[in-house]
Amino acid sequence: MKKYYFFLLFALLIISCNKNSEEDAQKKAEATKKIENEILGQVVLQNDSILKIADFQMRLPSNWINEEPSSEMRIVQYALKEDENVKVLGFYFGDRPEMAEANIDRWKAEFTKTDDFKTEEFANGKIKFVLISGTYKKKPFPMSQDFTETPDYMTVAAIVPSNNGPYFFKAVGPKKTIENDLPNFRAFLSSYKQIQ
Repeated sequence: MKKYYFFLLFALLIISCNKNSEEDAQKKAEATKKIENEILGQVVLQNDSILKIADFQMRLPSNWINEEPSSEMRIVQYALKEDENVKVLGFYFGDRPEMAEANIDRWKAEFTKTDDFKTEEFANGKIKFVLISGTYKKKPFPMSQDFTETPDYMTVAAIVPSNNGPYFFKAVGPKKTIENDLPNFRAFLSSYKQIQ
């Protein structure tokens, strides 16, 4: 009989611990989600022509189609009218200035062969604009380890400063399509204006 009571007490203790563990895990997940929302949940205001984020605004090109971001990592997403498969994506990773150079290195590493790499500056040197062309590692989905070497591809990306840390805008696609859109991307960056 003592063995039975001991077994019952032991079983209740395990159930109680498991319940506490589940509650702790749920609380931790909720806290993590809240922190992520505070970091990534930047207020983005836009209409057909203006994008406002943090303490800056930029004018949107008329040939960029506003889309619902298809990933939580994206704060904005636009398709090019010339080729709606090519997207201009906006990202924010928190107040982490060190991400700027790390992202440039990562963008370079997305090519197996680089034909051209250059940078430009906008807004009196505040915005860094990167252009990379060559043979791109085209993946079936972003985190895939598999890729197809795709020649004549181009990445254009910009690092835009704010009081909340850097924002990143990037487009990748066939070189001809991206080159055709370069005047629009440059106009977008040239329209950068700090606001209160």
